[in-house]
Amino acid sequence: MSTNNQNSSKHLIISFRNLVYLYISIPTFLFFFWLKPVLTVCFACLFLTGLFFILKDNNSDEHQKDAYLFNKTNLLLIFSISLIWCLLAGQGGFFYQSSDHYIRNGIFRDLILFKWPVCYEKTDAMLTYYIGHWLFPALFGKIAFIITNNISTAWLIAKIALLFWS
Repeated sequence: MSTNNQNSSKHLIISFRNLVYLYISIPTFLFFFWLKPVLTVCFACLFLTGLFFILKDNNSDEHQKDAYLFNKTNLLLIFSISLIWCLLAGQGGFFYQSSDHYIRNGIFRDLILFKWPVCYEKTDAMLTYYIGHWLFPALFGKIAFIITNNISTAWLIAKIALLFWS
């Protein structure tokens, strides 16, 4: 076996740039489902086409300089430190949260329980906040609520998804 093949079997090659594009693309893609269906299809197709070409271009030789080699131990260490950091910062509500989280938890709950886009009938108002970071984890909670019809289960799944997404 050649040295190059041995290196690639022991390491995971990750393009940081591609990870960033994918991470920010998921909430943006989910936002399109707040639009009218015809616009959703048009924008989603354009968006996915653009994302495909960006990711394809990033895999070219000139962009490979930002690819990092991670062995499994380092990847696990990075993941563990990030998870502990997010836990201690209050993500998901499993540890102490500052008072700022109380408002955010309410918004997150509304994203799970209400139809998207979130509209409040009593006040005839719409949820307007920078919610992109919560859309993907809220989707897990929303699906859990549809399946189980149990708010506590949906909330727990959404909080775990938020913790790992953060």
